[in-house]
Parts: sequence; C-alpha cells; structure tokens
Amino acid sequence: MTKYKTAATPDLITAIDDLKKRISVLERTPQGPNTSVSGSGGSFYRVVSGNQIPSEITGFYNFFGRTVYVASIWSRGDPDSYIYEALTAASGSDTNSVLKSSGAVTDGGLRHHYEQAFGGKENFWFGNFGDMDLVVGTSIFGASNLIMQSAGLYLQGFPSNRTWMTQFYSKATASADLTLSTTPTNITGAMVQDVFLTRASTIEITGIFDFEMTVAGTTVGIGDLVVDGGAVQTPKARFGMAATSDRATVIQQWTVALPGSDFVGRSFQLKGSKSAAAGTAIIRADSTNITIKSLTQ
Repeated sequence: MTKYKTAATPDLITAIDDLKKRISVLERTPQGPNTSVSGSGGSFYRVVSGNQIPSEITGFYNFFGRTVYVASIWSRGDPDSYIYEALTAASGSDTNSVLKSSGAVTDGGLRHHYEQAFGGKENFWFGNFGDMDLVVGTSIFGASNLIMQSAGLYLQGFPSNRTWMTQFYSKATASADLTLSTTPTNITGAMVQDVFLTRASTIEITGIFDFEMTVAGTTVGIGDLVVDGGAVQTPKARFGMAATSDRATVIQQWTVALPGSDFVGRSFQLKGSKSAAAGTAIIRADSTNITIKSLTQ
C-alpha cells in the first residue's frame, strides 16, 4: 500500500510508532527513584522493592518491627520529598498479614501517613495541621490506641480500655472467693483500672464486701481499698464474726482527690483480711464489688 502525505500533514502512523518505541524503552529500562519517566521537570513514578525502597519508609516501619514489601513512589523531582503507597506487614514479617499504607515524605521525613488494613483492623493516620499533630487510632501498636497530641506531648501507645472522661461511673465484681488471712490480699476481679483523668478530680469509691464465717472462731473481717497500688485507705469495712452462721454484706465508701494526667492510669483495688488468725472467714464473690464515680463537675 502506498502512503500519501504532504509536508503540512502530520504522519499519524509515524507518531504512533514513535510513541510505541518510547514506551518500549521505558519498559525495558529500569527506572531509579530519581529517574524521570515523564521526560521533563525531573518528576518520576517508580515501583520499588527490597533495597530500592527509600530508608525513610523502611525505617518508619522497622521501628515497629514491620516489613515493607513493595512501594509506589511519585515525586516532582526532589528525591527527599514525595508521596508513596506501600504494602507492609501488619505484624512483623508475617506475609499473611498485609496492610495498605500511604503517606507523604517532606525533606526526608515522613509527615503524613494513612493505613488501610485488610481483615477489619483499625485505620491509622496522622499528619501536621498547623502547629498541631493529630493522632487517631492505630494498627501499628497491637491492642492499643494513640492519643491526640499537640506541641510538647509525645507519641505513645496505651491500653485500649483507657477511660478519659472527667465524669464517669464504673463497676467491677469479684470473680473468686477470698479466704481471709491477717494480711490484706487482693480480691480477684474487684478492681477498676486504667482510669486516665484529664484534670484534677475527686473520686468516690464504694466497696461492698460479702463476709462469711465457715469455721467458728472469733475475729473481725476487714475490707480495704488500695489506690494505685499504694497503702490501704481509711476508713475500713469491718464485720465481727464468731459462729458459722455469721454472714453479712458490709458497705464502705471512700473519697479520694487525684491530680490529672494523660499519662498515668489510676487503679482502685479492694482487699480483704481478718484481725486474728481464728476460724475460717471468707469474702464471697457473690455480692462483693467495687464502684467508682467522679464527683468533679
């Protein structure tokens, strides 16, 4: 077939052939992170793996004991400023746990980050907003959440059941009987913990103790409260016992003033003991519990 053209008419077939050749060259030629694939402006797009992945990305995940498998990088030409999308290990080097991550690197530092988990895990993201860093949720720290942080606060992971409210009510019921000795001993399950007070607060604690004498002996059953693992508080719950028919549910209340702190989790634990080593006395789990509430408005 004979082709006809004039000097003023573009040769479309030649243009298409030339474009195919240019694409073929790009496909055959490895493109480094600083290599332009657009042909102008020094910008680049690159899929990288292994030691080709920039250290600021791998270092970010290595800090949490995780692996970056592969990443796509887009840049306008600055090797220290780019956006990326990566597949990473959700847990260590476990290849069956994969997260899709994306973010932005500015001047060699990872400034914004977002993570989408496969399998229903929490999303995680952070970024710079003026003079504030906002951190919400995480799938980086196992079984924990991150806090909103501003200037002067540090990035930390905390237990997922932390309580932040200044006004709150919480209750915990004993999960096992306690045979009393003369030494104050924790009542299993009768503990409220990981209470984080955002400001100084007054807390009211109510303890209910189900005392029972099962082997006769003259003694006094004692119920105590311990705050933050310290000394027992005053007053005490007391019940005098002697006969095997002696049983009573005794209530005691405490009021405790505590300073506020976003980084100190408060705990409230009931303990039991008896005044003399006589007979057998038990605190029954059936009706033993602790409740706490804030009196601060």
